[in-house]
Amino acid sequence: MEYTEFKYSLKVWLTSVVVAPVIFMICNYSAIDELPRWQYNTSADFVNGYLALVVLGGLFSMLTYAFFYLFIKITVNSIQSMIRIKSMICVLGVGLTIGTFQLFFSSVTEGPKNEFFYLMISNCLCIGWFSWLYKLGTEES
Repeated sequence: MEYTEFKYSLKVWLTSVVVAPVIFMICNYSAIDELPRWQYNTSADFVNGYLALVVLGGLFSMLTYAFFYLFIKITVNSIQSMIRIKSMICVLGVGLTIGTFQLFFSSVTEGPKNEFFYLMISNCLCIGWFSWLYKLGTEES
């Protein structure tokens, strides 16, 4: 089977960078009373907050993306089963995401009382979902 590791990893990463802030903002805007809410007084505030999260998320996760791509290459070369490959990619992607948040925002270990915790969970969900959603191989159905 022919694999498209670079295209696949880029799609997973970029989609996560773009979608995770939406999930975070929905959670933040909804019934999370224990957290200080970001202020969305106008549509411009909402858009500016979203764009800031996308830019910062992209910048903070560039090194993570490089490792993610490397791990995908290694996984594809060492495992034969597509189910196992995607499972490994999902687990490694989520682990790298948690590691990145731990590195830059060590307070995420405080758990749900920290707003970065929800941003981390949003990113982990996206990495996990999109690693299964996108096709890695040309013959994958």
